[in-house]
Amino acid sequence: MAADLAGGAAVAAVFGELLSRVVEADRTVAMFGDTWKELASTLSSIEPVIKQIESFNKVFDNEQETKQLVEIIGKGQKLVGKCCKIRS
Repeated sequence: MAADLAGGAAVAAVFGELLSRVVEADRTVAMFGDTWKELASTLSSIEPVIKQIESFNKVFDNEQETKQLVEIIGKGQKLVGKCCKIRS
């Protein structure tokens, strides 16, 4: 993941990975059940915006503008990973 961030990873790809982890956590981790569903719903609703940002990056060839967004999404992935390790 750190190499992806340094290499200017595609926002949509990193976001898709986060969404996949949340959906998987909702299926496999009983703890925080309603929260997982709400988070997955929120992420799904903003996915079109993320894809639009990605397309603008390609048109304007400017991935540096979204570096902070990619870092925030990466932190979200790590947090989901930590939450998945919590056992009741």
